[in-house]
Parts: sequence; structure tokens; C-alpha cells
Amino acid sequence: MNQMTHDDGSDEESDPPQGFSLAMAMHWLQKSLILELSQGRETLPHPGEVGDNTELKWIEMLSSFLPQRYSLSKAFVVDVHGRVSDQIDVVIYDKQYSPQIFRQGVTMYVPAESVYAVFEVKQDMTKGTIDYTAEKLASVRTLTRTSAAIPHAGGIYKAKEPAPIIGGLLTLSCGWVDPFGKAFEAAVANWSDAGHRLDLGCAAARGGFATNDDGTIGEVWPEEDRALVWFVTRLLARLQMVATVPAIDIVRWASEALGTPGEG
Repeated sequence: MNQMTHDDGSDEESDPPQGFSLAMAMHWLQKSLILELSQGRETLPHPGEVGDNTELKWIEMLSSFLPQRYSLSKAFVVDVHGRVSDQIDVVIYDKQYSPQIFRQGVTMYVPAESVYAVFEVKQDMTKGTIDYTAEKLASVRTLTRTSAAIPHAGGIYKAKEPAPIIGGLLTLSCGWVDPFGKAFEAAVANWSDAGHRLDLGCAAARGGFATNDDGTIGEVWPEEDRALVWFVTRLLARLQMVATVPAIDIVRWASEALGTPGEG
């Protein structure tokens, strides 16, 4: 038992602090997210506003859980050749070795080298939203990523081979009566190549899924209860496997931007 000391110097035993329950904390976070997403869908007057609200809520939730090394934003992804992806609802990126984040007004451009993961946000998980997401993911994964050596106290780390960019779909609910049945599996299997593959997905009010490297379904959480804690822990585990994104080859970027003397 803990002791509490009063002003007169006397001690009184107090009850021990209550234990912390990650499952309960994530349960209430999930309930809050579902409520906010549902309210936005029912009360906001325009589909665009509903979409913006949904993206913001997912970004806020993931930002509250992931370590601070990960930054999150809606953004375009750009490569050294000036190619630009489609606009992505949730980009998880790193600033440590790729600090060049470009803005034009409220529009953000993130260099491809700094990207860990990209997610599309929709209201429902359906064949249509899976197809749409697969194309969006490919617009990022086909971009060129440079890599540079990193000097350190003991020498130089060689340039790192960029890891595959994690991609997936985040929704409130699911359009299928059987959320993760045969129709769902067929929709995901249509995009099994590395460019289009959905690695992870979460329907906050229905469940979540993860795929294998060949695009087949590897794991499913087929119920609402604890769906969010299932998803964020799987996401964090995959981010840990990536470790750190490569350092951007800033000299190559500068060469592409400046061109040769006399050009421009």
C-alpha cells in the first residue's frame, strides 16, 4: 500500500494506482473515432466536406498513436525528376534524412524518399474504393527514390536501398454484407502486384485486414471490437520493419533542379 503524508506529519495508507489497459484506451479511442466519422457523414452538407473531415480525423487519430518521428499529412508525393503522384489522403513521412518538404499555399509536396506509407480514406470499403486506392498507391510507388550515404562518427553508412512503401485503405464501414468474405478477397486479389497491392486496411466499424507479399490475404480481424488497436499495431509493426527511410541524395536533386550552366 502507498502512504500519504498529511500536514501534521501523520501517514495514511492509500489505495494503489489502477493498472493501465491498452485495450480499454484503444476501445474508447475507436468509439470516439467512429462517432466523429458517423456524425460528419450525417451532419455535413457537402460530400467534399465529409471527405475532408474524415481525412482529418484519421490523421489526428494516427498522429496521437504513432511515435513523433512519423509526420502525417494530406499531400502530393514528388520525385527527383519532377513527377508528381495523385493527391494522397494520408502520407506518413520522415523529416530526419529528407527534410525538404515543399508547400505552395495549403498544398504540400513530400519527396518520395521520405515516404513510409500512404493511405486513401473513404466512407466504405467496397470493390470500387479498393480499385481506386490501388491506382492511387501505384501513383506513389512508381516514383523514383534516391539514396545517399550517411556520414557518422565511425565512418559512413552506405546508401540504403529504399524499402517498399506501405499502402492501404481506411474507412468507417464496409459495403459488403459479409465484410471480409469471398467478394472482398476477390477485390483485393485483383491488385496483387507490388505497385498496386493494398498491404493494410481498416474499416473502423467493421474490422481490418493485412496482405502477404504476394497480395493474398494474410490476416483478418473480422469484427468491430478492437479493430483499431488491431490495425494500428499492425501498421506500427510494418513501420518498424522499414526502420528509417533513406537519406535523400540532395546533390542529385539540386542537379536536376539547376540543370547545366546555360539552361533555363
